[in-house]
Amino acid sequence: MSDPFDADELWFAHLLASVPTPASLERAAARPARPASGRRRRYRTLVLAGGLALVVGVLGGLVLGLTRAGDKSAGAPATGSAVPASRVQPGLAGDDVHQDVVLFGGRGPGGVMADTWIWDGHSWSQRHPLHSPSPRRGPAMASDPAGGGVLLVGGTGPKGEALADNWEWDGTDWQLLAADGAPGARAGAVLSQDPVAERVVLFGGQGAADARGSTWSWTGRLWIQETPADAPSNCGGASMAFDDATRRLVLVTGRGCSAAGASGATWTWDGHDWSRLRPAASPPPGDGDALAYDDASQLLILSVPAAGHGCTLVSWTWDGTAWALRPDAGSPDGPATAVRDPASRKPLLLPASGESWLWTSGAWSVVAGAAPPAGSCPTP
Repeated sequence: MSDPFDADELWFAHLLASVPTPASLERAAARPARPASGRRRRYRTLVLAGGLALVVGVLGGLVLGLTRAGDKSAGAPATGSAVPASRVQPGLAGDDVHQDVVLFGGRGPGGVMADTWIWDGHSWSQRHPLHSPSPRRGPAMASDPAGGGVLLVGGTGPKGEALADNWEWDGTDWQLLAADGAPGARAGAVLSQDPVAERVVLFGGQGAADARGSTWSWTGRLWIQETPADAPSNCGGASMAFDDATRRLVLVTGRGCSAAGASGATWTWDGHDWSRLRPAASPPPGDGDALAYDDASQLLILSVPAAGHGCTLVSWTWDGTAWALRPDAGSPDGPATAVRDPASRKPLLLPASGESWLWTSGAWSVVAGAAPPAGSCPTP
């Protein structure tokens, strides 16, 4: 039987022979040979040995680098893509453990997606984890410090089916959770961390019968169904985020409510019960989770379609007691998804057209990608 290393040695010999000989060595070889002293011979031997070691080291590093470049496992960033492709209904969450934003899936021009992207506060990079949730749109996602990263729940599969699986992103890979007492299949739920209760709270979603209007808490190990005395209407397009100023979750119902007066309603969660607030003015109902907290202004920022203006977004701010319209905020066209960026502590907004916007000094500005013409109403 031949030695399994013979082929590698032969390949390396050919590779070494293909390296061009430096001109200085060629000139040295062309000179007439003359006797050398013992000290000079030893010196030349050391120089030649050092040069050979250098060549072998460079070639070895090149081969190792090429091998590693081809390995896209374990969350290695991809090259060549500056921003995620345009999409609607992606899962989006700030990862407070790793101080970045995680994007998963959504529906793009080619159908339902299953890609993972990371925003580090400056740019996007695609990851290629060893494991991944299946393609889906509208998964509920939120930071889960107790679990070590980001929690993903359910969503809608390529055939329109509501999904029930739970996944955890640990900064490198996705892990399927065998979550005790999981809420069951649902799509369009909203999910947010409640740092006061040290839990992640899920509300609503379409799917199983018990998904309609139900509230659940994730402890990092198991799910607990809450039994509040009151609850918001469970309709599509809700937004939910934690309000650092009031230390409560704020939920704004979406445009899919059938009951009169239920759409666009403002509710808060105190860890035990829901309370409906009735501010003097309220934003029009939205069609996606686009609510995020801004540390600098201590306000929640909500981006929703302007009433009677299709997908043109307008921004509203919530100060804990009242909503205020911000007509000068320069919102992009929607639909869009928003989250607080843990690195900058500012709201990050992703419209369907694919560019990224950051809330800075009371207005939106593009930080990645190029915005389409105003009023184009992009729909992947």
